[in-house]
Amino acid sequence: MLTDAAYGVIPVLPLPPAQGSHLYLLIQHQKGHWAFPKGHKDEGESDLAAARRELREETGLTDYQLLTLPGQPDPLTLQEAYTFTDPEGNAVAKTVTYYVALLPPQFPPP
Repeated sequence: MLTDAAYGVIPVLPLPPAQGSHLYLLIQHQKGHWAFPKGHKDEGESDLAAARRELREETGLTDYQLLTLPGQPDPLTLQEAYTFTDPEGNAVAKTVTYYVALLPPQFPPP
């Protein structure tokens, strides 16, 4: 089985209590599905650098704060794993590592 890995960011916008709790930014990918911004690493790129670059390239966002768990120095990550069949008929085991980021309360900018 082939393997594939991608990296992305889950952009979260906190809302005032009167409006609800949070909004999450999804994008429509070229193949038509909706998902969080993500993509593959460039050669020599770290997982986090790839996730940040993909967020910037796909949304233009650069102002955000990566979340960490209390007492943990590294950013919070979530991982998704699934299997799909590529156009050549090969089974592919894919993992996507997401970092969680808070957008500033004034998003979108005026």
